[in-house]
Amino acid sequence: MKKLFYILALTGVLGMSSCSKEQTQVQFELKGKEFVLEQPTPGSNTAQLEVPFEEIKAAVEAKGGDASQISDVKLEKVEIVAKDGNFDGFESILLQMTTPKANLSEVAVLNPVAKGTSAAQLKTAENAEMKKYFTGENLTVVLDMNSAEGDTLKHVLLLNAVFNLSSAKK
Repeated sequence: MKKLFYILALTGVLGMSSCSKEQTQVQFELKGKEFVLEQPTPGSNTAQLEVPFEEIKAAVEAKGGDASQISDVKLEKVEIVAKDGNFDGFESILLQMTTPKANLSEVAVLNPVAKGTSAAQLKTAENAEMKKYFTGENLTVVLDMNSAEGDTLKHVLLLNAVFNLSSAKK
């Protein structure tokens, strides 16, 4: 009788798990997204860009996933590239994200920035809850560059970021 109970329980668990949706893994990249800092002043200088949710949705659906069912997001890599020159004059780089329903949060940082650096690998925040930025709304990415001195130059900076997403299959 005890064996029959275990067999039935195991069959029930296996049956329920087979009904749950399969997951698909998607690598979503922001590649060459442009930030522009016009004549930075001493202190904090910010620029932002919008990532339409349609870009995220297209990447997830291309892999057979359901963009409305994103269950996990991990920021794997962030690189900021100085398009014309280097980061001399900047002390730190901070990347933040927000959506209309999620507060602005730090997701990656580099402090200090080494002189002569033209492509900076930022350290990602390990405990950053990323899923809240991938819930069907446009994503706003905010770049904060701290400058020791102001200058009269226009700085064009490129964002390269890689996210690993898990989503239910369609």
